[in-house]
Amino acid sequence: MEKDTNLHIRISSTQKKKIEAAAKAQYVKVPQYVLEAIDFYGGFDVHFLEQMHSTAEKVKLPMSTVIQQLLQAYVSADCAIMEVFGTGGKTYSRAFQYDEDGLIEGNKHSDLVFAQVKTAAKDLVDKLQESSGVGVPLRISKEEAVYLAARL
Repeated sequence: MEKDTNLHIRISSTQKKKIEAAAKAQYVKVPQYVLEAIDFYGGFDVHFLEQMHSTAEKVKLPMSTVIQQLLQAYVSADCAIMEVFGTGGKTYSRAFQYDEDGLIEGNKHSDLVFAQVKTAAKDLVDKLQESSGVGVPLRISKEEAVYLAARL
């Protein structure tokens, strides 16, 4: 059995109140909350954290808000598509892909999803152009592109 050890850190009274309030809201004790927060944050891939940090700087929001907003947007979009069409996009199937080593994560996962969506988007554009039968370049709005991308 591993022996426990202590970690002493100095935080402001504002930070302490914030931690205590968050722990209370989640019905856990402060030490458990802090350990879960460390495990959660420490579980992120370095490349992902770099991307989120860069995005947070661009939009001038905390990284936690950026992550939450992005996840909510993806999940909500998928739920809306499911409600309208009776089937969702591929958000979840792309999020949980496996190979012989297990769950695909980090840069390998980002690169794989990027390639899959890019290929699917190009295929969709080709199909739409072929179905129009006029050979005119396809022009759609950004909103239409986002909608179509969610269906790929």
